Amino acid sequence: MLASLMSVSQTLLGYANVSYEYQGAQPWAWVEVIAEYDKHWIRDGWGNLICFEWIYSWGTYQCQCLVNGEWRTGQIDYTPWPWVAVSPDPAYAREYRPQPIPWIASGDVGYKSLTEWNSLQLDVTAGTKRNLMGTPVYG
Repeated sequence: MLASLMSVSQTLLGYANVSYEYQGAQPWAWVEVIAEYDKHWIRDGWGNLICFEWIYSWGTYQCQCLVNGEWRTGQIDYTPWPWVAVSPDPAYAREYRPQPIPWIASGDVGYKSLTEWNSLQLDVTAGTKRNLMGTPVYG
């Protein structure tokens, strides 16, 4: 009897108790850095401070300089020659940069047919999902 049951092959129908992780939205945040001359700010020919609004290193990012306690962009001083009463060199800048993409647990999404499971595996291969798990269901 046992031998006859073992010789019967079963077909994989799908997976139950399926779960995975998927990528959430790309968060962005202001990141404070040490202000660098010719990257975050420059001085014009009259010594006036100019803070760049955009920087172009490893991508294009918004930028602001901390000047006299305020986050500023653009031309800060409008002092003609001689250079008197111009703002000090900024010590800090901030860049609006992308942050790591979060992985979000799906929880138990229930039963998935073999076709749906294969589609989820393609998503894992593409890198948009990970940690795909499920219990095989045979019939």
